[in-house]
Amino acid sequence: MTCFLAKGLVLFNCFCGCLFLHGNDTPIIGVYSGSFDPPTTAHYKIILAAIEKQKFDKFVIYVNQYGKKPYRATPADRKRMVELLLEDISDVISVVIQGNADKRIDYRNIRQPGYRLALVIGEDSYFKRLELPEIQKIPVDKIFVVPRASEFTALQQALGPEAQIMYVPDIDNISSTKVCQELKAGNFSKIDTDKMVLKYILENRLYL
Repeated sequence: MTCFLAKGLVLFNCFCGCLFLHGNDTPIIGVYSGSFDPPTTAHYKIILAAIEKQKFDKFVIYVNQYGKKPYRATPADRKRMVELLLEDISDVISVVIQGNADKRIDYRNIRQPGYRLALVIGEDSYFKRLELPEIQKIPVDKIFVVPRASEFTALQQALGPEAQIMYVPDIDNISSTKVCQELKAGNFSKIDTDKMVLKYILENRLYL
């Protein structure tokens, strides 16, 4: 029953999201940020789902480079790997590297005059956003939240009025950390990333 209700709420949210995106003539820019250290098939599935479901007028993939998180590859390497991951859909997206420690500055530049702004973020990032004071939050018109797993009742209950679920199947057990572990172990056949990304990793001896 809980699963049925959750799926019903997702369908309702998707309907509301379609009204938001397509019931308004103002174009919209979507932004999906992450470390992409390295990019995985989960990242690919999320980006593809956002393109297919949300129909953004522009979609920016934003590669983080500041903050407390230790990065294993350079911003340039991570940007290049994202570009390789998305070669088959590169005509609808742009990949940028974080330019300012304060992301709000970059996002103000991304939001062009006459455009609305939407975020595509993971469940963990959304909960972190909820804990921030309003003044520290990146101002957006809509947030599409990707659950970590197929059961997301708690997330559904925590959604603010500007947020909705964007469920992407079959990404539960895929992570950059696991990709790095398999690389170090030499288990190349078990690595959840694109073959061109793997080739780039091996040629540049990243994560080994």
